[in-house]
Amino acid sequence: MKEQKAVAILMANLKGAKNKRSDLLTFAEATRTLLNNTKRWGIKEMSKYFGTSQYMIRQIDKINDLDDKLQKLILKDNLGIETSYHLWRIEKSKDHGLNVAVEAERLFKDMKSDEVRTFVHFMLKNPSLSISQCKELSDKIHPDKIRILALPLDESDYEQLITNAKKKKLKLHEYVMNEILGVTKHGKN
Repeated sequence: MKEQKAVAILMANLKGAKNKRSDLLTFAEATRTLLNNTKRWGIKEMSKYFGTSQYMIRQIDKINDLDDKLQKLILKDNLGIETSYHLWRIEKSKDHGLNVAVEAERLFKDMKSDEVRTFVHFMLKNPSLSISQCKELSDKIHPDKIRILALPLDESDYEQLITNAKKKKLKLHEYVMNEILGVTKHGKN
């Protein structure tokens, strides 16, 4: 890939709207093209020129080092930069490798970024744990769904909740959650 085309690809993908014009592998290839031209470009220079972090440039570049099988899965499942970078971390770890990364990728397509980070942290810090054990630990930290309950309160009820929360040295939402969960778990009326 020529430098001019690589710059255009990075401009199109690092600036502006969230809908990017290039697939992730082309984007990674363009990043590597510029990084290989060390006379003009380096991570620091690219970061300044494109207005992004050096860390993100490194993440994008690591996608080039993934096994072909993982790269195909990234395209197929339309994974993002951070998730793809974490696949690289798993694949290159001394305790896991390609097969574990492929298995993890199947889970990643249904996870949010913070869930992926937590899951990978457990995998890399606890190499003796299986993927399912790491997923269970990650799920404990990131519950599946959070529902929001809105209740109309008159001013006096709201003030009473604030007073009760202060007495127990809790934030208002913590106090209300404790009260609601106490009622539902113990069947109080």
